Amino acid sequence: MKTLYHTNFAVAVNWCNNALVLCNNIPQIDDSIWDNFEPIVDLGYEPEYDEEGDEIKPKCPECGAELEQVGPNMVCPECGDGEDQIEIYQWFITDCSKWDVEYLTQHFGLIFTYSDLLDCYILCVTHCGTGWGYVDWQTTNPNAERKLGEKK
Repeated sequence: MKTLYHTNFAVAVNWCNNALVLCNNIPQIDDSIWDNFEPIVDLGYEPEYDEEGDEIKPKCPECGAELEQVGPNMVCPECGDGEDQIEIYQWFITDCSKWDVEYLTQHFGLIFTYSDLLDCYILCVTHCGTGWGYVDWQTTNPNAERKLGEKK
């Protein structure tokens, strides 16, 4: 079982010291971002395994088919239903490397996509209206544990 630690979104985003530039019009100028989402990680999810040791994939509650990631959402390919649709409020161009993205995704549950047009990763922010230092977040990194408002 994973141990999760509380931190805040500002600490999570700045953990690798990457540069960010707000670019909320990227969905209008680069369609590739919808096809290039990194796998979404739910830090609290504990996978289940069958007798052969293969992971049991999440199923659609309506028809029982395996859910697939489409953009940032898990969607049923059979009936079109989805689980907890993710809405992205802000898009930030980053200078993240592939390693940075994998680390931030796996240990902080951040959401990234890739822009073919700009040849860089885009951070997808799923909340709005609150300063990042005051958005409660979780991490598997014990060194990143912080209270709301605390800095890295």
